[in-house]
Amino acid sequence: MLTDQLETSGLKVPELDRKSQEYLSSILVSGSSAHNPVDMLATANRDQLAQVLNYCNGLNYIDGMIVIYGKTGMDDLFDTYGVLEEMTQKCTKPVYSVLPSVRIAQEEINHFISKGGIAYSDEVMLGSALGKISNSVKVISDNLYIPTSEKGKEITKKVLSEEEVLERLHHAGIPLAKSIVVKSKQELEQVESLKYPLVAKVIGILHKTEVGGVILNIGNYNELLNAFNKILSIEGSKGMFLQEMIQGTEIYLGGKKHPEIGYSVHAGLGGIFVELIGDVASCLAPVNINEARNMLSSLKAKKIFKGFRNLPAVDFETFAQMIVAFSLIFNQFPDIDEIDLNPLIATGSSIVAVDARIIIS
Repeated sequence: MLTDQLETSGLKVPELDRKSQEYLSSILVSGSSAHNPVDMLATANRDQLAQVLNYCNGLNYIDGMIVIYGKTGMDDLFDTYGVLEEMTQKCTKPVYSVLPSVRIAQEEINHFISKGGIAYSDEVMLGSALGKISNSVKVISDNLYIPTSEKGKEITKKVLSEEEVLERLHHAGIPLAKSIVVKSKQELEQVESLKYPLVAKVIGILHKTEVGGVILNIGNYNELLNAFNKILSIEGSKGMFLQEMIQGTEIYLGGKKHPEIGYSVHAGLGGIFVELIGDVASCLAPVNINEARNMLSSLKAKKIFKGFRNLPAVDFETFAQMIVAFSLIFNQFPDIDEIDLNPLIATGSSIVAVDARIIIS
């Protein structure tokens, strides 16, 4: 079954050469098969398992080994699985362990896993998964950005102010909706540089909508003055963030630091749909253009790129290029712990960020 699945998935299960078959036959019990797959029979022991793995590991036309070893009652699986884990670490080629006796050998399997082993329970599913990985495009960059180790350090986190967020996004080349920060009535005069309608957001509060800190469709100066007074009256308010309102489809970009691994980059539908639907594609930073295209192609909501009902179309290539540019921000600012651009507003080939949050550590 495993051989059929591997062959169906495009992997090769080559017949062993005559010399190898003669050697394996000499160390296995009578009646065993030294072809590929090698059948050691239920009477095999842990020493023979180690010998077969060690020998196959040295064959230049073999790239990996899969061991299917269940409970036969012929040996002590605790010791045998211990040898299997040792050989997995010793071999220079990958060894995949299929341990199918998930009920009658549960203790032995758990012990194997506790020692660092990885146990698969179904050889056909493993063969299918290996086929998908083998036939997929390369999705991991050679030039990953991995943060320095923070083990043993006390990590403190800080949410950046709107001004600091804008500065970083501008430095990273992320298009931004035209905006200003207003902290006094005198500064309201700067509004002449913006076009109505406007949106006003409270500064200094994370979940703005929950405190009434987002006011939309401000159409004139009187409405702007009322919005300013309302936002400044909110407890904890440190000012007003004012920007031009842009209509379009809401999309999302985000990233997160993972100690010892690097940064993940995420893309999908924006607004409330990020948490509601969770249709998000991910990749490790930095992301190249082919990886970005593959991310977007994997989204269930990819119909939005051509426009859907009353939603404007989202330019596929523009979004992919923005993912690439966004993924480089972690090289520029390695203190970023988490970043969310939600939403970005897309209209045709134009994509601009209208709201962003950055947490640094």
